[in-house]
Amino acid sequence: MQSIHAPRRLGRLAALLVLLLAGAGPAAAADGQGSGAAATPPTAGAEAPAGDMKMVHEHAAKWQYREPAPLSAAALIGKRLYLEGLRADGSLLAGERRLDHAPSATVQGATAACVSCHRPSGLGSVEGDVLVPPISGRALFEPGSLAVAAETRSKRQLHTAHAPYDSDSLALALRQGRHVSGRPLHAMMPRYTLSDVELQGLEAYLRTLSTTWSPGVSANRVRLASVITPDVDPATRKLAIETLRTFVARKNLATRPGRRHMVSSLEFVLRSERQWELDIWELTGSPDTWGAQLRALQASKPVFAVASGVARDWSPVHAFCESEQLPCWFPVVDSLPATAADDHWGLYFSAGLALEAEVTAGQIQQAGLGRVLQLVDGDGAAQGAAHALAQRLGRPVTTIDVASVDDAALQTSLAGLAETDSVVLWLRPAALARLGRLAPPPAGSVWLGARLSGAERLDLPAPWRERARMVCPYELPGRRAGNMAKLQSWLSTTNKPLVDEVVQSELFFALSYLNESLGAMLHNLHREYLIEQAESMLGRREETTVNADVIAQRSLRRIAVDLGAAQRAAQAALAASAASNAAPSAASAAVVTPSRADLTAAREGTTIYPRLTLGPGQRLASKGAYVLPLAEPTFGARAQWVVP
Repeated sequence: MQSIHAPRRLGRLAALLVLLLAGAGPAAAADGQGSGAAATPPTAGAEAPAGDMKMVHEHAAKWQYREPAPLSAAALIGKRLYLEGLRADGSLLAGERRLDHAPSATVQGATAACVSCHRPSGLGSVEGDVLVPPISGRALFEPGSLAVAAETRSKRQLHTAHAPYDSDSLALALRQGRHVSGRPLHAMMPRYTLSDVELQGLEAYLRTLSTTWSPGVSANRVRLASVITPDVDPATRKLAIETLRTFVARKNLATRPGRRHMVSSLEFVLRSERQWELDIWELTGSPDTWGAQLRALQASKPVFAVASGVARDWSPVHAFCESEQLPCWFPVVDSLPATAADDHWGLYFSAGLALEAEVTAGQIQQAGLGRVLQLVDGDGAAQGAAHALAQRLGRPVTTIDVASVDDAALQTSLAGLAETDSVVLWLRPAALARLGRLAPPPAGSVWLGARLSGAERLDLPAPWRERARMVCPYELPGRRAGNMAKLQSWLSTTNKPLVDEVVQSELFFALSYLNESLGAMLHNLHREYLIEQAESMLGRREETTVNADVIAQRSLRRIAVDLGAAQRAAQAALAASAASNAAPSAASAAVVTPSRADLTAAREGTTIYPRLTLGPGQRLASKGAYVLPLAEPTFGARAQWVVP
């Protein structure tokens, strides 16, 4: 992101944006065919006219949230066309793509549905370097009131303005592939067979699409909430609240009016950066009461999104977010509902304990082992993991709650295991400590997951470690320094210690990525659009950030090598001077070689996970886990990355 320090530096971008918002820009990218207006760096010596800035803020007044009216009968027909690709009579929508230098291609049904390219928000997408334009109500029928940016593979671009569509020009666009300016639309845009009733219905639906901000948004602020459930231990609760509040306080300090700070050119021109109002929703009581508590909190002060949170079992919060159509943004959780990967509003780092269970089950099945004994410590997350593993194995599994049996009974169960059997430990550190009083099974394999046990910090007696293997979704400690660099820098600037690497890194990443995503949305603060931004930005963000850091690390390595050579030369010169009793030369001055510990670390991600990425419809950003034997003297020395 670029640093913009004063309005006088806006230059070409400000002038171009004024033209776009006024509807006078070149009609090039409304069909995705033109390249749009690139958000080029500003040049010095120009200012955005005050009248044009006033115009931008007047548009914002139109975007305030209003409770939507029920869709008309016509708009309901259009909604089915847009989202499902179904015509008024229930038959499949069909369209023809007239490709250059290739036979025409027919698409139908869900493939032909508008949502497949223009997304649920109607604010468009990117296919390679092709911009798929916004077709929401403001984009089509009120050009000049909307600025939508998109990141292509080569640069950041703005969709350019065009004359307003009306019923006739929209019909020509849909049936004949004709832009409002008269030129052909992009070849990928299907030419549809639609009746007049269907055209009217689609227009009616498009006029309702993303026309006002979602609840929780005002001209200068966005309200968010973080959820903390009562099953979180007090130390983690305190750490999470402190991390959340510190991040938001520093973000808001940088967003004070008139303050110079790091923002993108577009955010600066549009004045679209907002302060955050973060509510900490601390739930109480049993999980079956959490939904009612959440609904009451949301009714009292509606929020735009749930900005992370901490829980052992997130299922009730997930269900609430799905029912309220509320983005649930990367919480720190142990377990998720089984439907999380297929639902719409929840975005997660990984499947949590369910991922560890699936990888463990797959490894056990590959080995063709016999009986399986699971030890759980009684909480819902551990029991859920045990249930997931049993389901994945598809055969009888013995599960023992260690809190319900004494040491003698537990030792008897372990002693009965044979060489082909397995014991799986779903135990937190306090329960794992109990194993120090017990002998490991005389034969067989031992498995445990990283999230409950504490990963590399686990305290497992040596006799147990010799046969144990861990399933670990996190980057290995020896490769993690680069991933944690931004968190470590933030902790240093805020004078905070690193207490819990998983909790702090996940919270920091969630809020940082949310800040970037909201910035990229400009004034288009719609909940659907936030989900779409998450899907489209994450992989590109990781690749861009990591590549930039790798380049910087390589430069530092070269510097370190050069400095090392210079130091050796200086030492040789000193030795030669001593041998000849000559005065040391200037070239023999001491040269300090910097530490290379961080320079040699593998750099693959920006959080505790090796790599994060999402695509349309994907809800789990990290897809796999390491399988590593704990008998190795170095943690993860023979680790294998497994994606189930």
